[in-house]
Amino acid sequence: MISKNDFKFLEKLLDKSNKSKIQKSINYPLLEKGFTNEDIIKGIEVLLSRKLTMSEITKKFEHNFSKFVGSKYALMVNSGSSANLLSAFALINPKKKRRLKPGDKFIVPAICWSTSLWPLVQCGLKPEFIDVNIENYCLDETLLKKKK
Repeated sequence: MISKNDFKFLEKLLDKSNKSKIQKSINYPLLEKGFTNEDIIKGIEVLLSRKLTMSEITKKFEHNFSKFVGSKYALMVNSGSSANLLSAFALINPKKKRRLKPGDKFIVPAICWSTSLWPLVQCGLKPEFIDVNIENYCLDETLLKKKK
């Protein structure tokens, strides 16, 4: 654990770092300030523990997250891309009565992350692309309604 004094020192250092950065003007930033100072300090604690995978912190997170979402289980993975891949294969799980089957179609925005699209394609599902709204680059809802 990091001492309170070290925590305060790191927090001041992070605050100083945040203020010194020059902000560029971006119309659609992917993420702004994704981590709080506390998040970064917790990350430092994990690095200092040298337990980077499947530690007690991970098990505690999985337990708390499963309770939060009302699930019996939760599984931590290394990235959102890996989570998408696991989710896609869960959708075609042959042990489930209600599952998607090869050739089933899914709707996806024409502009999307490859890691949102390809796991479903890997599962044998067929994408149907819908163009995006030029104002916000999200799926164009009027085109979606026409698909019904």
